[in-house]
Order: sequence, then structure tokens, then C-alpha cells
Amino acid sequence: MGNRNTPRPDRLAVDEFVRWLLRQIAMSAQSARAMPHAIEHIQSLWSPAHLLAQCEAHTAILDRHHARTVMVVDYEYYEPGAQACAECTQVDGPFDLSDDPDYVLRRFPCPTWHDVALAYRHNNGYREEWRP
Repeated sequence: MGNRNTPRPDRLAVDEFVRWLLRQIAMSAQSARAMPHAIEHIQSLWSPAHLLAQCEAHTAILDRHHARTVMVVDYEYYEPGAQACAECTQVDGPFDLSDDPDYVLRRFPCPTWHDVALAYRHNNGYREEWRP
């Protein structure tokens, strides 16, 4: 599921990535709503309905993969109050890694966030280190 030797993510970098992706989805949805006034051939290539549906799908996916603070007992690999993906990790309550030493928490943002961000990689602000 992951590598315990992966360095802890920088919380500010994670926050910046999450804010950037949510902003890209919102701007795409806003553009799609304004598009009926755009040039006709652009509409035929990329309809407003299609863009809105894509933004709604991305939002629904990311809503499922939200950050969740997980109480872990093994602080050697995870900091207190580690952020994990609620969908990928599926852990309730305190989690003692000694119960299952091979289990690795799926940190937030999980690979799903990076996959969704690929759809917006040509927009300003995308960074190559966000590539899955």
C-alpha cells in the first residue's frame, strides 16, 4: 500500500496542492457556466454540460477522499495527528501499527487527488512534483 520509508509530507505543500486543485475545479465550472456565450466551434468541441459534469465528478471523487486526522500509536513513521485519506485508509479510532506492522496509512492527499489534478495540469500553477 505504501512505503514506510517515504518522508513525511510538508503540511504547507499539501495545503498548497489541495487549494490549487480545488481552485482549478471551481474555475473550470465557472468557465463552463459562462461558455454559452463562447464561439460556436469551441462549444461543439467542449460543451458546457460536459465541463460541468466533469467538475461535478471530480468534486464527488475528492469529497470521498477527504483528509482525516488519525491517531496513531507508532510515531516512528507517523507524526501525532497524521492526515490520512478517509476513503483509502478506512480506519476508525486510534490505530496501533503494532497490530499490523505491514499496514501503511494512505497519507492525504492520496494518489486519487494527484490523478484528478492531471486533468488540470496545463493550467497555471501546476507543479511537476504533483504528478502521480
